Amino acid sequence: MTNDTNPRAPVDARPRGQRFAHPVGRTAAFVRAVIAGKGRDFAKAWLSERTCQFEDCVIWTHDLGATRLIRLCGTLITEHRIVVRVDDESRAHFRRMTDADADLTKGAS
Repeated sequence: MTNDTNPRAPVDARPRGQRFAHPVGRTAAFVRAVIAGKGRDFAKAWLSERTCQFEDCVIWTHDLGATRLIRLCGTLITEHRIVVRVDDESRAHFRRMTDADADLTKGAS
């Protein structure tokens, strides 16, 4: 029986495969390590809720974000036993976030 179906599972147990706007579990530890090593600005640019979705051990992002994170944080990714992935849903999330930013910019003119 998995935590998804176990009625005795801890209340804060997260269903496998559910994506969050903020880092959880191993991805939260990874983000803290990135902030310590690369700085808060780097993390804000490449690991924000605007560019990523998070699971316990998976960071979903857009194509450029995945390439950048793997190239610059590959050692930390391996140490924290997480993976960085891209799929149509993560690409759509990034497009929605950038379109929302563009709409806000148009309204400010």
